[in-house]
Amino acid sequence: MADPTSPEHVSSIRVMPALLAKDWRLYRLPIIGLIVAGVGAYLLAAGGESYAHADLARYSHYVQNHHPLFLTLEEASLLAGFLTALLASTFGGVAVAGERNDRTADFVALLPVSRGQIITSKFVVAGSALLAFTLFHALMFVLWASLMGSEAYRSIRAGALVFFGWQMGCLLSFFAVAWLVGTFTASSAINACISIAVTIAALLWMFRPPYFGSTRLYGDHTTTFLSLALSCLFAGTIYYLRRIAP
Repeated sequence: MADPTSPEHVSSIRVMPALLAKDWRLYRLPIIGLIVAGVGAYLLAAGGESYAHADLARYSHYVQNHHPLFLTLEEASLLAGFLTALLASTFGGVAVAGERNDRTADFVALLPVSRGQIITSKFVVAGSALLAFTLFHALMFVLWASLMGSEAYRSIRAGALVFFGWQMGCLLSFFAVAWLVGTFTASSAINACISIAVTIAALLWMFRPPYFGSTRLYGDHTTTFLSLALSCLFAGTIYYLRRIAP
C-alpha cells in the first residue's frame, strides 16, 4: 500500500489544483474578453433603440405594462451568446500554443504530470468559463421571454431551445478547430483566425438560400457543427498525446 506521506503521493494529490490554477492564469485574457463582450452587448441594448419599437408593436398585446428596455434583452442576449461562441476560438487558440509561446510548456513537461492530466485541466477551465457565460446569456433570454407573458413564452420557447443548441454547436466548433490547429503551431492568433475562418465559412454555406431565415436550419445543421467539433477535438487530442515535443 502506498505511503500517503510519500512525495509521490503528495505530488499526485496536488497536481490537478496546480494545473487548474495555471490554466486559470492562461485563460485570464479570454475570460476578460467574455466579460467585456457581454457587458458591451447589454450596454448597447440599454443605450440604443435596437429593435425595441418593432418588438413592442409585435408583442403589444403581451407587454403593454412593461418598459421597452426589457424587449431589447432578446437582441442583447443573442448577440452576447454568439460573441461568447466566437471568443471560444481564443480559448482553443491559447490552450497549447500559448504555453509554447512563453516556454511554459517546456517547464510543465519537466513536472510529474501526464499529458492526460494537462488536457483535462485545460478542458475543465475553458469548458467551465464558456458554459457559465453561455448559461448566463441563455437565462437573460429566458428572462426576456418571461416578461412577454405565458403565451409569448410558449411561442418562442421551442425555437429558442433549438437556437441555443445550434449556438453551442458553433461554440464547440470555434474551440475545437482552434484546439486542433494549436497542437501544430505556436501562434495563438493564427489558431483563432483559422478557427473563425473555418466556422464562419461553414455558417455562410449553411445560411445560403433557401435556408436563410428558416428555423429548420438550426436543428438540421447543429449536427454538422457537432461533427466538426468532435472530429477536431479527437484529432487534436490524439496528436497532442502522441507528440514528443511539448
